[in-house]
Amino acid sequence: MGCADVKQLLLCTGDVTKNLKSGIWNTSRSASNLELIKALENGNFQELKDTGDVADSHTKIFVAPNDPLQNLDGKADDYEIIAKLFFLDGKNINVENRRETTDQVFQYLNQLLGIQEVSTLVVSFPNVAFSKKNLKDTPDSQVYSSIDQIPKEEIQSWIDTWKIFEEKVRQGKIGTLGISEFGVPELEQLIPNVEISPESTQINTGGLCELPLDLTKYTEQKRLKVFLHSDPAALIDEKEITEAIRHACPNFPIRARADWVVRYTILSRKTSVIHRKGYFVKGSLI
Repeated sequence: MGCADVKQLLLCTGDVTKNLKSGIWNTSRSASNLELIKALENGNFQELKDTGDVADSHTKIFVAPNDPLQNLDGKADDYEIIAKLFFLDGKNINVENRRETTDQVFQYLNQLLGIQEVSTLVVSFPNVAFSKKNLKDTPDSQVYSSIDQIPKEEIQSWIDTWKIFEEKVRQGKIGTLGISEFGVPELEQLIPNVEISPESTQINTGGLCELPLDLTKYTEQKRLKVFLHSDPAALIDEKEITEAIRHACPNFPIRARADWVVRYTILSRKTSVIHRKGYFVKGSLI
């Protein structure tokens, strides 16, 4: 099957802690997606031929040849696995599609890396950013300036999507849940309407030196951990995913849309050292 027959692609970066060497950094990119973008730019992806039942007939999987996928060595209990799922469906939110995405994520983690469960799953919804300072919308992303601007249907989609992850917790696939970029107004919409509350919220403060007082009080009341991060609202856009796919399929004539990204970080429980870290990027052809 040639590239012209492909409807979807999965790009697997391999272990970015090995792939990224000193000297590749571009100071014009200060956000954490530099790691992903550079891994895609330098991947020279090759098609994974022996996929078994991992992908359907319309999906091709590409991996970085210098770091072939391999199952975890040792026992699962030896590692803490943190996965962050970025939904990039801001223009076409569909909860059933998100259910399919969630199932795909766990299928790929299991069959490509031997990961059957994650210690923590952090969820990143589109169109939401904690700090609006110096925020620039991309063609694929619209960030609301306040909770009052967010349609009720989209807020309901957070709740309905969260229930999908609650099912995974009950199935033993997820240990704890976290949320990304949710401040007090967003947390107040989510937490009262779900059964399993997030244990943490990750926020990009946009350079603020101190956390807002309302967030500090609310997270203390709800016993939520607050982590700072530098992830942008969308890790990758249409132009970047298209360029990455062109590396996988030279002279590819069609644009592509990034559907979702998963970043997995595997830590040794004994040493707290990163054992492996990488990304799965799912794209659809436009």
